[in-house]
Amino acid sequence: MPKQKLLATLLHISDLHIGSLDPTTGDAAISQAVQFGLDNFPIFDGLLGHHASGLRALAEFVENLRASDEKFQILVTGDLSRNGDAHELALARRYFDSEIDILPPNGDYVGLHAAGKVIAIPGNHDHWAGIPVPIGATPSNFYHNFMRPLPATRSLPLGNGGYELTLIELDSDADVRPNSIQRTYARGSFRSQLQLLDAMLEPRKAREVRVLVIHHARTWTGFSLAIAHATKQALDHFLQQHEIAVILCGHTHKAAVRRHYAGARECWECGAGSTTQFDAVPRKWRVRLRKPDSVNLGPNALMLHRIFDTDGRLDWVTTTYHRSAMGFARMHPPREFALQ
Repeated sequence: MPKQKLLATLLHISDLHIGSLDPTTGDAAISQAVQFGLDNFPIFDGLLGHHASGLRALAEFVENLRASDEKFQILVTGDLSRNGDAHELALARRYFDSEIDILPPNGDYVGLHAAGKVIAIPGNHDHWAGIPVPIGATPSNFYHNFMRPLPATRSLPLGNGGYELTLIELDSDADVRPNSIQRTYARGSFRSQLQLLDAMLEPRKAREVRVLVIHHARTWTGFSLAIAHATKQALDHFLQQHEIAVILCGHTHKAAVRRHYAGARECWECGAGSTTQFDAVPRKWRVRLRKPDSVNLGPNALMLHRIFDTDGRLDWVTTTYHRSAMGFARMHPPREFALQ
């Protein structure tokens, strides 16, 4: 039997879409104007915001993970907020670091209690700066709450054998203009970030595993939600040149693990889906114009990534969890692939 040693655990969450709290439900409060859009136009589904059940289920999952004595890091691949409002982002920070009251003033406190263990990058919604639609947004409030300019890298040791994990974090909306077609259709554009990283990164070391942490998904097809063509070409060159082994992303609200080839370079893309945004048709829609059957909301999801030393070989194992009435539960057998 091969001998496995756990080297790292990464809890991958994404697209929380935390909004201002409705004090009667703990869900994201929805204005009449947004509700009209939700009732009639699918493009408004990204404004649903979080639901209290999702926040609670995620907090319970983190508590259970902590109770198993695993050393874990939490990675958030964007869209922490519904529309980038400073209050929403501050609420997300409190939820990550300690807890928030989802039923004020009665006191129903929910949170991850993970101060210092959360690595977060912005998504396209985090650039809206509080405007309830993407067009016309001013510069992002994101960095005022999370204080880490991007792009950036950080290294985490993998055991005592000299291996290290390098997380390469970037902002995939960095080159998207406020009033552009890219903003309207939630497309990524970030060649400037790749150019900065080209100057920052040294050649990969023999025992280094490189992981790209990004909001947009490289493998997504179609126009809406995709990466701009020129940026996609630059990204593939970057993946190959800098020997990226894994891409961690979100944005599509669909949890999936896909193999991608950038030239001859194989890398695996892990998209966490949407972890706490509404994943079922709210009851109030049943008396509106839009038919609930036409709403295609994926289930809340998250991923748990583990890196193992298997007799001297590094293996990456990804387990996908979907939320049910009983909380987040494993849905598929783990996906496993060798890193080196």
